[in-house]
Amino acid sequence: MKKKVFVFFILFFMTGAFFGLYLQANSGPPSNLDLMVTGVNEEYSLDIFIYQETPLTQNQIDQAETLMDENFMYRYYYQDSYPEFLKSFQDKDNYVSNSLYGSVDYFDSWDVGLDQKYVMFLEVPRVFKIVLINGSDQLIISEVIEMKSYDFDIVWDLSDVAFSDEVTYDAGSILGLGENPFYESSYYVDMVIRLVVSILIEGLIFFAFGFRKKWTYITFAIINVISQVGLTLGTMYSFYRGDSAYGTIFVLFFGEFLIFTGEMFFLTLLVREKKWYVRTLVVFLANMLSLVLGLLISFGLMSLIY
Repeated sequence: MKKKVFVFFILFFMTGAFFGLYLQANSGPPSNLDLMVTGVNEEYSLDIFIYQETPLTQNQIDQAETLMDENFMYRYYYQDSYPEFLKSFQDKDNYVSNSLYGSVDYFDSWDVGLDQKYVMFLEVPRVFKIVLINGSDQLIISEVIEMKSYDFDIVWDLSDVAFSDEVTYDAGSILGLGENPFYESSYYVDMVIRLVVSILIEGLIFFAFGFRKKWTYITFAIINVISQVGLTLGTMYSFYRGDSAYGTIFVLFFGEFLIFTGEMFFLTLLVREKKWYVRTLVVFLANMLSLVLGLLISFGLMSLIY
């Protein structure tokens, strides 16, 4: 009994610690794009521009102006008004405003020291440009940016660029673009951490309830390896295909649910120690604690890494 109390004390202490990490790391909403603009010393407005094959029509511009009421600005653009010049502007490569002619679910900004941070939920292709406009309708436009997946922290450094009478194209340098998520080591590190935590938790629970056969521990270890690898690949694919962060969180939750129910079934079936209802109860308890800690650790790490 003392062993069981000690094990539960350790597990709940770990849960509390990671719950604190989770709350701290998830104090704000997730986003498709975190953008930092550095090196600009005067007032400006910013937007994301996307490709449109045909020239902007007057009908499109009229519809955009009709949509831009107070509610539209509050949700879809980070300022109270949209730059008048950009409403009808189409650059030399046929890129136009994503806020007006594309799709954005959320757009916000705040100061970070001398720099400016922008956070967006985008429903656009991963190919876009960033556009700055000052009070004199002078423009600075980035090169074409192509993200391999969403949730990257991108820095646009404009230290050596200034507004001028001519539109400045391909300006500055873009930092922080990541690779295809299947080539990102952080996902695999996260997988190993979750796997080790799951095996340790479930092993402690099985041991506390008197399970001693080697086959029991081999079985749940193998099942954990299979399930965690599958969950990691599913999450990586969600980022790769351009799901929003909310979509990826859904994949993670649904994957954890499948792991929970699958392990309940297979471990109850394959473990041969004790009566079946004891096995079921212990597997449920082990998986519940493993699920909670696994999710907290995973969300914490994803928020800190991305």
